Amino acid sequence: MLLSLFGFKQLLYHLPTAILAAIIIVLVVRLIDVRSLTRLCRENRENGLVALVTLTVTLLTVPNLYWGILTGIAVSLLVCLYHQAMPRIITEPG
Repeated sequence: MLLSLFGFKQLLYHLPTAILAAIIIVLVVRLIDVRSLTRLCRENRENGLVALVTLTVTLLTVPNLYWGILTGIAVSLLVCLYHQAMPRIITEPG
């Protein structure tokens, strides 16, 4: 895509903005792997939640993608701190 933008700049100049936006939307939709996301949510709810929150914030703040990354880091740290603060203690009967 990047090569075509640099190579065919004069040809793309006359295309309407809606067509260029559709090309970008198609490329972004292909980047989102729904199967892996649903599998992650089924296998580990906390990691699935982190992935969903990160994806949602990233899509909502499209021009500023760093908010999605920072949110993902923050939610991941909160989940990690929760697990450290609430350890699972198993005692043997007796």
